[in-house]
Amino acid sequence: MLLIRHNPDVEIDLVGADLRDADLVGADLVGADLRDAYLRGADLSEADLRDADLRDAILERVDLRDANLESANLESAILNGANLESAILNGADLRDADLMTVQASATDFRGANLTGVCIEDWHINRHTNLKNVICHYIYLKEGKQERRPSDPNRNFEPGEFADRIEDAIASAKVIGDDETILAPVEPGWFHHPQ
Repeated sequence: MLLIRHNPDVEIDLVGADLRDADLVGADLVGADLRDAYLRGADLSEADLRDADLRDAILERVDLRDANLESANLESAILNGANLESAILNGADLRDADLMTVQASATDFRGANLTGVCIEDWHINRHTNLKNVICHYIYLKEGKQERRPSDPNRNFEPGEFADRIEDAIASAKVIGDDETILAPVEPGWFHHPQ
């Protein structure tokens, strides 16, 4: 296990680092600069990534269970297949991030910016917290396909995205013991009459 301890006088600069499959369980990466880092398959469960800069990072199949990403910058990060179960993303910037097939059961997104994220086949449950998220629009399919709201001149009203997700959860089928559901991606979902 790689141990990294936080020292306020030292800046952790891992820009562009290749950390694929790294064991970073419980690592203290507060404020770390991980822009463009390649972390595919890394284990960052229980890591402290508060205020970390993960813009454009490759986080495919990363284990972030119980990690603290409060106020982290994940803009345009690729999180395909990542496990965000019970992770804290309060106030995180996830604009244009790819959340395709992420496990986000009981994930705390309070106050996070989810504008432009792709949520194709993401797994959430009734414990996923979307209170006060900022979200102007999302994509239901990879490659910025199936924008919602579909009208490019319209954005979600404040709270509308979270309300629609709550409605979807209330009407969805449970697919596991932990009450996990898939966000629906059928064409009528998020349809808003003009």
